[in-house]
Parts: sequence; C-alpha cells; structure tokens
Amino acid sequence: MNKSIDGFLSEDSFGSIERALGNAMYGFNHANVKPVIEKDVDNIEKVFFVRPQLNMSASNLRNDREMTNLITTTSNSLQSYIRHTLDPRLLYNNSKNENKKTPDFMDNQNPFIPLLSNTLRTMSGFPDRTLPTFTSKSGVRGEQYTAPDGVFDFHGVVEIDCVFDKLKGDPVERLISVWTRVMGLQVEGIMVPYMKEDIMRTRNYDTRIYRINLDGTGTFVTSIAASGIAFPIVDNIGKQFDYERDKQRDRGNTTNFRFRAIDVMYNDPILIKEFNETSAQFNRDIRNMLNGKDHSLFKLPREIKNKYNNIGYPIIDDSTMELEWWISKDSSTYKKIKASLSPNELEWYDDE
Repeated sequence: MNKSIDGFLSEDSFGSIERALGNAMYGFNHANVKPVIEKDVDNIEKVFFVRPQLNMSASNLRNDREMTNLITTTSNSLQSYIRHTLDPRLLYNNSKNENKKTPDFMDNQNPFIPLLSNTLRTMSGFPDRTLPTFTSKSGVRGEQYTAPDGVFDFHGVVEIDCVFDKLKGDPVERLISVWTRVMGLQVEGIMVPYMKEDIMRTRNYDTRIYRINLDGTGTFVTSIAASGIAFPIVDNIGKQFDYERDKQRDRGNTTNFRFRAIDVMYNDPILIKEFNETSAQFNRDIRNMLNGKDHSLFKLPREIKNKYNNIGYPIIDDSTMELEWWISKDSSTYKKIKASLSPNELEWYDDE
C-alpha cells in the first residue's frame, strides 16, 4: 500500500500531484476538480544585443566635427568604450595613431553589448503571428466559407521599443546617439564603412536582438526569439535639454530608444546555431570548441556560476538546451576557481 501523500491523493478524485500534468494531457477531468498543475511563473528572461561593425577609426571620425569628440588616447574612458563596442575591428587597425588597447571594463571577444542587456528594463514590439484567412461573401441565406490563406510567419518591418536604466554619465544614451548618427553620416557619404563592406555593399550598422526565456533555475532555454537585422532610429537626446525655470528638472530613472527590425523568428532551431556562431565569430576558442578542436575554455559549473557574475561567453547546448557560460583558462577568474576546487573536482568539471 502506498502510504505517501501522493499515493493517498491518487485514490481520491483530487488526483496525484506528481502525475497532474500527465493526467491533464491524457484524459478528461470528468470529476470537475481543479488539477494541481504547477504554474509557469518561474521564468528568467535574457536579452542579447549583437555588436554592429561600424568604422570608428580616427581618420573616419575626423570627417565629422561632432564625432571628433570620441578620439582619445585614454583607454579607460567612455569614448574608447563606445568606439570599440561599435567597431570590434578597431583593435586590429593598422594605423599608428590608433589606441590599440580596449578599456579594462570591456571584453572585445564578447559579441554582445552587456551594457544594453544589463540596463534593459522593458522591451516591447515583438509581434504576434497571425494566420491570414480567406472568407467568402455571404450567400443568400448568410452562409459563408473561411479557410487559411497565407503565410503564418512574420516577415515584415517592426519597431521594438526599449526602456533602459539611466546611469551616471549617460553611457547608454551616448552609445545609441553615436550609433544612430554614424548611420546618418554614412548615408550622406561623410563617414564610410571599411573598404570590404563598401565594396561588397554590406550593411555594417545592424544589430540582432536575441530574446531568450529560461526555466526557473536560469539554466535551460525554454523558448527563443530573435529579430532579423535591426538598428536604432531614435537617440532620445531632446529630453536632455528640456527646461523649467521654477523647478529643478527631473531627468527620470529611465531612457527610451526605438529599434527598427526586419523579420522576427520564434523558436526556430536555427536560432540556437546562429546564437552560438555569433560568439564563435568573435572568439577563436569558442569556434574551436564548437568544431571539436582543442581550446582553452572552462565551463562555469552551475553550482558556482552565480558567484562569478558579469563574466563568461554564452553558448546554448543544442542537445540539452542548457545556457552555458564559458570562461578562458587564462583569466584571473579561472585561477580563483582552480584554487577553490580540489584536483578531482576540477578534472570532473573539465570533463563535464
């Protein structure tokens, strides 16, 4: 005889707690009792913005008076952060006049923009998919016919509104403002892309917005969506210059920006591959790891990953759907982890 609480309830119309979801899927609830099914409330949400590929070299910036404010030899500055974030190749520029050192608070091998992900408060605009239908005209007795009549997937243009936390020094506003202005200057021909993009007519100003839902543990991907190509269209600078004589202006705690995107994809398995390949394009070790070659990366164990926040490269395991975080074995973080674990523990985690 099953003496457990679940076993006891299984003999009653209330039903088994452990098998509640399976029972709801299998057969009808003819006893009309409310099933004890766990609600989908423990959901952790992530948003990733891919870095664009603008030409932020000093020679290009000098073509516009406002852009010259970004030219500096100081590595640990907001100007340097903006330039290297928007131009991943700036580090490898051949010019002797360029500062080849990225800020200490930036990882050039990260394909995403952590500043936008970490300060994002709300995002809206991802469209619902609607199935087009055909409906006939009414007959003599009002009868009609209706049927599916079109593509279910969304392939149009959509605007995505983002609200970010306002930080000291306005780094988000300045990043988006520069990004948007450079696009306009390229249209005018005042600033130009790198020669390869110019010859190939490649868009160098786009981002891609990945939207990922995780389970309550923050470990496994439950759903994923992504825009196609997207770019900011509003820099929100006007509000900074509002004025009221008799009252100190409240600048607020947030700032709003709008992105225009082409196409939106939902839960397509190829998004997992493309998400991982984005990291691989910026990080040779990740590329080697995904191709089964030797690499110098270490997967942060689930048990301690929250202890080492703000570090690591995200990869989605397509077989388990786990959102993994990998760090370099040359990093100071790995040395701390290595010192805190026994050789057997470290070997076990390395082989995981």
